[in-house]
Amino acid sequence: MSRHTRPRSTRSRTRTTQSRHTPRSERMARSERTLGGGGPHPGYDQHFLTRESTARMLTELAGIEGTDLVYEFGAGEGMITRHLVQHARRVVAYELDSDLASDLQKIARWIPSLEIIQEDCRRLDRFDPGSILVANLPFGITSDIARKITVPGKSPRKSVVIVQKEAALKFAGRPDQTRFSLLAYPWFSIKVLQDLYAHEFSPPPGVVCSVMVITQRAEPLITKNESRNYGTFVKQVHSDGRADIRNSLKVVWSRQQIIRTLSELGIDPTMRASDLPPTHWISLFRRGHNSPH
Repeated sequence: MSRHTRPRSTRSRTRTTQSRHTPRSERMARSERTLGGGGPHPGYDQHFLTRESTARMLTELAGIEGTDLVYEFGAGEGMITRHLVQHARRVVAYELDSDLASDLQKIARWIPSLEIIQEDCRRLDRFDPGSILVANLPFGITSDIARKITVPGKSPRKSVVIVQKEAALKFAGRPDQTRFSLLAYPWFSIKVLQDLYAHEFSPPPGVVCSVMVITQRAEPLITKNESRNYGTFVKQVHSDGRADIRNSLKVVWSRQQIIRTLSELGIDPTMRASDLPPTHWISLFRRGHNSPH
């Protein structure tokens, strides 16, 4: 048994959809009847990739080398999986649906480098150091996975994922910085790349999807000793991103310190906190952390 494999639960799971032996029209109808709009598990809102060129593009963006361990979340029918195994040393693919996982396990018998785990991918404790994640994420678990893959020291070195565009922009801090984007920035670069067409999925989503790439920085922008205090600073000051930075800083600094520091850093005190670039947040944190209030 691989060290990535967990004992499988004996509890039966209700099969709602998706077997490769089921006609596509019936599978789409079943998916659309589930809570959330699509996917084999109610509330997950899953839309399966159907375009080979998109699966190939995700693999290329990941920059997989022959020595890499690659994780895949929501492997589905293996559209992305079959491209990953052509490049990686090993692929560990998670798929919760029992029928889809069973079909993938039959394929894995002939591919020694492929391991299929029938389990909720959120139960993975941590990624192997230096690993890569490629995934077409169900909308219902996007936030959970985004948090999991932006934990310093426990996350993949690179994640290439398909998510709802609205969510991707919030994670990347576009156009407004969010608490998530500010907390992730010192350790990770988050980019939102091209949009994908609805017809590239089954069933077609009712929202725009985008490719998001999260890359771990070779050198963090803050030190390990600063990390906890930086997180506290962001959570306190970014409680209301619509407020201007001068008023936002009142919860941590004196009026005199606010005026002096903003002036020294050349920051407009009337600028909204959410409009302030993340590099300025780090500068503000260090000024406050290293000087008396």
